[in-house]
Amino acid sequence: MKIFQGPIEMSGQLDHYVKGLSALGHTVEAYASYPCYIPEGSQVVSIDNDKLIDVFNSISNKTDVFHFQYGLSFHLQKEFAFAHEHNRVRLMHFWGNEVRSEREAVRLNPYARFMNHFMEENSIHERVDAIYPIIPACIVPDFEIAAYTARIFERIYVLPLAIDLANWIPNFEVSNTPLIVHDGRDGELKGSEYVDATIERLRQAGINFEYLRLDQESPDEAKGILSRADIVIDQLLCGSYGLASVEAMALGKPVICHIREDVLYRMPGLPITSANPATLFTALHRLINDPNLRNQLGSAGRQFVEAHHSVPVIASHLGWIYSEERRVLDGIKPKVPAVIHLYGDQRIEYGLNTETARISLEAVSNKVAIAENLSKGDKVVLKPNRIFVLNGKKSKKSKGSKERTYLSFNLSEVSTEYRIVNAVFRVGSSNKSQLIPVYSVKKGWNTKQMMSKQPKTATVPYRRMRSSRKHREHFLLRCTALAKKWRNDQISNHGICLVGPHIKNPRLVIKIAAK
Repeated sequence: MKIFQGPIEMSGQLDHYVKGLSALGHTVEAYASYPCYIPEGSQVVSIDNDKLIDVFNSISNKTDVFHFQYGLSFHLQKEFAFAHEHNRVRLMHFWGNEVRSEREAVRLNPYARFMNHFMEENSIHERVDAIYPIIPACIVPDFEIAAYTARIFERIYVLPLAIDLANWIPNFEVSNTPLIVHDGRDGELKGSEYVDATIERLRQAGINFEYLRLDQESPDEAKGILSRADIVIDQLLCGSYGLASVEAMALGKPVICHIREDVLYRMPGLPITSANPATLFTALHRLINDPNLRNQLGSAGRQFVEAHHSVPVIASHLGWIYSEERRVLDGIKPKVPAVIHLYGDQRIEYGLNTETARISLEAVSNKVAIAENLSKGDKVVLKPNRIFVLNGKKSKKSKGSKERTYLSFNLSEVSTEYRIVNAVFRVGSSNKSQLIPVYSVKKGWNTKQMMSKQPKTATVPYRRMRSSRKHREHFLLRCTALAKKWRNDQISNHGICLVGPHIKNPRLVIKIAAK
């Protein structure tokens, strides 16, 4: 795909997107015409507004995806209109302040009232009204920001912040006199006055530690200080973690940050200690006095960032978002309001009520994504999108008395940007000495009907699975032609039926390559 991104760089994120998407075979051009920090060596081109308009006019007809940033226009919204009129994939990426209204923030989070960092609500509405419905979908970095766009957009993609881990080497050393570092840049937004007050309370209590507050340091200086830290405090007010937390976790540091309860609920495994101005003293006291806990949280933080924030993971999620929007615009996928969380190796869908601006707390569906697998190479590993195990002894209509496992895979999970090179179906089974017959399922089915009525299967097995020479408990079946058929004709993909006992952990492993 040919992708345009701009018109502003956000803390190096566009640079990460360009590099990550380019590694996946996409052609990406990113521009910044608004004042912003662009690090040396960045792939983002700094350009004045008039020249950006010329660039846009020269490349727009050949561009497949328009990924706009911060609700900003550089061409009096004409770039939005072009993408809409020519039915191109178009998304707006929001980052926080440009859509965070004080009224909505305080409703969801009582500590937001202390932020003193809000745009006028009328300005927010004017900006958003110029975007929707021309741009029907948006991207946000977390569920805190998703809440402010829920009344407006039909589809919201929650895409975590990206970080280039090669530039962030962890330091797990534990000091006897802990160094506490607070990222006090944007202090009013982060609640720095409450951090300073808590630090003074700890000193008066006679607790031994050192404290540094980042303020005017250069990026390299700030990184050096964070690398020496034993505890890092990000923000205490807005309700989610930002880039300072991601960088600290990448360096192997335990992080304290205020995470709104609904945000935390949707992020199992997040190794951040959540604290607010009222609980910061207790949280710090515990970490100062427990070096083992600091070490455990630091190690878990690095692992979390590797799984959820690395550039390859985020880039492959972003490529999927573009493909998903293309499917919606082409009518292949229905327009259903939803919030999709790109979380590690998962794509988790939540219900969205645009009238009440409510996002469901529980997931509607949870699918294995290709992002994690692409980061490891050129393989996609799919779990079944439906599975039902039928014990032949209990069903009068089943053929024979052997256990039968019906399952299918959703091949739309594999982006059409890639071709299928080969596919292998893999299961575990205690049936080590026998072959496992695999039958094609001929008609549609769902798990609710299976005990009373099973779908027809082919009379002759498609093939029989054999145990792996290396691992006798693993059974393998090469099924490249079947996988290609399932992707090309998804409506007729009714899956397969396996005859044999104790089928475990079925997976479809697909090798892919760029077209």
